[in-house]
Amino acid sequence: MQQGDPTLGGNTAYAYLKSLPYVDPGNLGILGHSMGAGTAIAVAEANPDHRAVNPQCGSAGTPALHNVLLTQAQYDEFLGFRENQPTSQFLTTNPDRLSAFGLPGPVEWDTLYGDFASGTARMQTLIPVVHPGVTHSSKAVTQTVWWMGQALKGGLQDSSWIDPHQQIFIWKEVFTLLALLVALTSLIP
Repeated sequence: MQQGDPTLGGNTAYAYLKSLPYVDPGNLGILGHSMGAGTAIAVAEANPDHRAVNPQCGSAGTPALHNVLLTQAQYDEFLGFRENQPTSQFLTTNPDRLSAFGLPGPVEWDTLYGDFASGTARMQTLIPVVHPGVTHSSKAVTQTVWWMGQALKGGLQDSSWIDPHQQIFIWKEVFTLLALLVALTSLIP
């Protein structure tokens, strides 16, 4: 990682990913949560060939970004992740959001603006959780999978298609917790 690298090494990872023989280098999406949301935006800004970006609990970036899904925690504890607004309800009229979306008026929640083919698709979605809960929200995961499917594959339901509503991530979390509890219990004897 270079000193002062705004992508925190993300640009190097993006370049490496593009070099892999099984990756379509012209069809990449970027995702980041919290501090990673800023990194995702920085990587997208440094790589205008990106097809989509999903900053979770971050800013909306700029109009130059392609196909932006902005995922927002309704009860975010961090003022900086709400554009320094006192609550999330004021984000629909925030000047920075309006500028990033290229809209003169309110940016409604869960409303698609622009289109995927031209790279101008924009949507902000409000997740009824606190900041760390976004990554464990069924709505957030579903919308991210759907968004990337639309932006990267034009909604094509081929052999690599994943139904956005059929997620198993919560079961992985539950079984990881169970494995941790079993491991801790086994230390007692």
